[in-house]
Amino acid sequence: MPNPWLNIPFDDYEAHMSSPEIEQLQTLNKIFKDTCDKYKPESIAILGCCTGNGFEHIDTTITKRVIGIDINPKYLSIVKERYAELIPNLELIELDISKSELPFQRIDLVFGSLIFEYVNVEKALGSIKKVLNPNGKLVVCLQMESESCGVATPSPYKSLEKLSDVLKLINPAEFMEITRKHGLREIENYELPIKQGKKFFISTSVF
Repeated sequence: MPNPWLNIPFDDYEAHMSSPEIEQLQTLNKIFKDTCDKYKPESIAILGCCTGNGFEHIDTTITKRVIGIDINPKYLSIVKERYAELIPNLELIELDISKSELPFQRIDLVFGSLIFEYVNVEKALGSIKKVLNPNGKLVVCLQMESESCGVATPSPYKSLEKLSDVLKLINPAEFMEITRKHGLREIENYELPIKQGKKFFISTSVF
C-alpha cells in the first residue's frame, strides 16, 4: 500500500495545520525558530520537512549546510520554489526514513517534528545516530495523547483522513528510552499546550 503522505496535496495540509481550530503550523514554526536561535548549528537536517515550514528562520551566515528530507517529492518541489534563493546551500532529499538510511554524514543538529508518529522509531533513531557529529543534537516534537479529544482533529480536508491508518502516537518516556539505547542523552524537555486540549512534547538530546 502506498504511503498516504504521497497523496495529500500540500495546500490541504497547510490549510488544515494552520486553521484557527488547530494552529499547529504556527506553533511548529516557532519551535523551529527557537531551535535555530538557541543552538545555531553549522549544519542542520530537517526530517519530514514537508513544505519547509520555518525555513525562513535559518540564518545562512551561521548554518552553512541545510538538508530537507521528505517522502513526498511534490512537497520538496514547493520547498525548492520557496527557499532555493533564500538558502543557497539547500539540499533536498526524497526519502522514506523507515526504509532507507540517511545518505549524509556529520550533521550538528537533526530536527524532527510530528514525523516519528509515522515511522519505525528504532530504525529512524539508528540512522540519525550515524549522521550526528560528536555533541550533535536531536530535537524532536511529539504529539502527546489527550484524554479530551481524539488523535486526529476533524478536518474539512478529506485527504488527511488517510493518515489515521498510519498515525501512531508515541509515549514520550518510551521514545526517550529508545534514544538512550542509541547513545543519545536528553538535556532538555518540555510540554507545550496547543489547541483542542492537546500537547506537544519537545525534547533535545545530545550524542
